[in-house]
Amino acid sequence: MNKNRFHYNIATLFGAGNVKYAPGTLGSLIGLIFVYILHDNIVIYSLIFLISFILGVISSDKVQHEMGEKDPNQVIIDEFACMFVAFLFIPQVYMTGPLLLTGFTIFRILDITKIPPINLLEKLKGGYGIMMDDLACGVITAAILHLLIFFKIFH
Repeated sequence: MNKNRFHYNIATLFGAGNVKYAPGTLGSLIGLIFVYILHDNIVIYSLIFLISFILGVISSDKVQHEMGEKDPNQVIIDEFACMFVAFLFIPQVYMTGPLLLTGFTIFRILDITKIPPINLLEKLKGGYGIMMDDLACGVITAAILHLLIFFKIFH
């Protein structure tokens, strides 16, 4: 495979996606670390999400075509980028270990099981299919976390 280094590095988070076991979980964990560090700066937080999502659509599409398979395991930019959505607008006071672990777990369960309507989004063509199903996982995770906070499960 003649890898376009730039797109390959973006799609695999600079090679992190090449781990043998659970590359998507690693991508989510790296995203979670960035979420925790950047959460209190909404401008930087939003910019990192937008840039990684846009580059994710483009780069994952190119890498997918070069590798000749739909949504290769090595492509983990989708998990990284969409972890930002999972914790969007969570007040800083709630960004504690239990909430972070809960959000991470919910996101991973949704990403692995691909329940409807998530499974429909992964059928989109190219990089959009790779990124959009994880975007839906992030939105659903965020909704659940906000409900848990609203009902005072986390305080």
